[in-house]
Amino acid sequence: GMEDYNYLHSNCLEITIELSCCKYPAPQQLAQEWDNNREALLAYLELVHIGVHGFVTDAKSGEAILGAVIMVDGLEHNITSTQFGAFWRLLVPGTYTLRVVADGYDDVKFPDVEIPAGEGIELNVSMTSVKTREQPEAPREKADPLERLMEYVEGLQDFSHHSATNFQEPSQFEHHNYEEMTMFLRELSERFPAITRLYSAGQSLQGRDLWVLEISDMPGQHEPGEPEFKYIGNMHGNEVVGREMLLLLCQLLCENYGTDELLTLMVNNTRIHIMPSMNPDGYEISKPGDRQSILGRANHNEVDLNRNFPSLFHPDSANKQRQPETLAVMQWVRSYPFVLSANLHGGALVANYPYDDKMGHGVTSSSPGESKSPDDATFIQLAEAYSMAHSSMHSARNCNSERGEYFHDGITNGALWYVVAGGMQDWNYWFTNCFEITIELGCFKFPPEKDLPNYWAANKDSLLVYMGQVHKGVKGFVRDKSGHGIFNASINVKEIDHPVYSAQDGDYWRLLTPGTFTVTASAEGYEPQTIVVKVPATGAAVQLDFTLDAGQDFEWSSRYDFDIKENMRGHNFMSAHAVEEVLGYLTRTHPTFTRYESLAMDATNKTIPMIHLSGNIILHDEDKPHVLLLGDLDGDSRVGTEVLVRLTRHLIAGFNNKEPVAWNILNTTHVHVAPIVNIYGFSQSVPEDCTGDQYTGKHFAQLVDEEALVGLPQETMITAISLSGGHH
Repeated sequence: GMEDYNYLHSNCLEITIELSCCKYPAPQQLAQEWDNNREALLAYLELVHIGVHGFVTDAKSGEAILGAVIMVDGLEHNITSTQFGAFWRLLVPGTYTLRVVADGYDDVKFPDVEIPAGEGIELNVSMTSVKTREQPEAPREKADPLERLMEYVEGLQDFSHHSATNFQEPSQFEHHNYEEMTMFLRELSERFPAITRLYSAGQSLQGRDLWVLEISDMPGQHEPGEPEFKYIGNMHGNEVVGREMLLLLCQLLCENYGTDELLTLMVNNTRIHIMPSMNPDGYEISKPGDRQSILGRANHNEVDLNRNFPSLFHPDSANKQRQPETLAVMQWVRSYPFVLSANLHGGALVANYPYDDKMGHGVTSSSPGESKSPDDATFIQLAEAYSMAHSSMHSARNCNSERGEYFHDGITNGALWYVVAGGMQDWNYWFTNCFEITIELGCFKFPPEKDLPNYWAANKDSLLVYMGQVHKGVKGFVRDKSGHGIFNASINVKEIDHPVYSAQDGDYWRLLTPGTFTVTASAEGYEPQTIVVKVPATGAAVQLDFTLDAGQDFEWSSRYDFDIKENMRGHNFMSAHAVEEVLGYLTRTHPTFTRYESLAMDATNKTIPMIHLSGNIILHDEDKPHVLLLGDLDGDSRVGTEVLVRLTRHLIAGFNNKEPVAWNILNTTHVHVAPIVNIYGFSQSVPEDCTGDQYTGKHFAQLVDEEALVGLPQETMITAISLSGGHH
């Protein structure tokens, strides 16, 4: 019979159930038959979870092991792991000894495994291959891995006296078009699943993915206290050296992980994101051998992406209509707590730091002049970290000697070279926590393949040294008295007029030069705390933690709101950027039932941030109604925004805790929350203006008349609610 066949020849345990005495009863009897069997069928379905289940993987690579045999002492029936290493072994309650055997691996034994009644247990099996066991052990980390990492980094900082390295070097040097680049990244991700995650930050105008390879010892998650770093290449499509250097860097990090101590420490202590190409469309029309042309520089719309970000000093500059590539990168940067970044270009040989833009009407690229940021000293230190580790950048060689270009130590203030309004590095610094510089890798924009080994030799140390700078300055946590991290706390350095803000877990990073600084942490609803700290010239960032006194009674929150501390803070309203960050964080940390949905608002590509919540976010669920909650339609009702963000946190916490009301809502309804609809008016509302009389922006009706609101969903919603203020 079939049940015997299943038991003997597969992993499946099957029984035969006789549901009724009558094989083909009258239709009037079906309701009774359903009633007779409903509970029993549901109970039988639940039995699929009894016993023990888990995954069998290779201890070194993390790859799944197919066909591993799972044996239970005393039971003469074995099962095997599936294609992805998964196994399920149904067992009744009791104590068992399990053994796992696979060809080429040491046997694994689990004595005294307790199987409880009801839902079973998870038991993941990590198997060591005989080959791996026989090889010498990988270098072991010292007691303080960060200090050890910085010793290595500092040993490479001066190219003329740098320490020797023992990397397994890439051996193939070639250009990669979009398809080849995609295949290269996918192959790396498949070979090294334990330390990589390949994802798309968005798409180009022609639909090509903006690939990002994350390299980390815990890919896919932010580790509290660990900084996040990014490299971006090929922003100008015909400047291709950065694209190839970043692909080689990905390969170097992956292939040396576990064998080279420097690279292993870098991956273990840094969450690294690498985007080899921000402008894949431009690359596809670029020409090999191009030295200084502009063919392929812009995107498919002929827009220079490095003039397309919100401008610091010239908000009405050209290219203010945001391109898909620009919007994707802006959203990407806002979705992660990036600390440090570099944007790789070509056509010159210099490390360029903010500001690129310069105050003054009518300022153009032909009217250069130094434009210092508040962190000018830190940016000089960062730029020199790259140039001094480079084989020739620090020597001030240049590509336009006939024009008198000279870059002392191979670095320059951006605006002192030429003025750029709408550049990416200025936007990163001013609108996010991330410090970014722009690195020009050489005079030849699209050099022949034979030159790539020389570019790699010149830049590989610099790429690592610059990455290591993410561990300089001060870092720490901002917590409340109960030890909970405080999100969006402001970290202010008295000597520098530029704050950074804590991430969702309360962790923060503040890049600084050596010296003594007065640092203050403050947050809505808390008393600020100030500490004087000395930053040394060498070594890793100084740990500087803050504990803030809330001074509020959180009893109500604990009883009725899942003790969500953020919902009790009410001394300041969130900025539009803070709202986007909160929604982005909530969707990243709860991906199974939330999704970020950015709606295009009008022809200028302004966007309305929105979060979608549902028990099964992947399915459309035709039988589940859609509810739309809108905040601040008229621009002067910020209370609606605040309430909707708090409601979103409450629903997520309730669903996670299986609180009946939230659980039922999200399992029976698609909830869409847009806390800010009137992006235009949001910044023009006036604090404590209860009536809106002081509001100078446009109201919702005006925006509709002017067709400035075109992205609101209409067809799928069953009901919608708009939250405003001014009446009760």
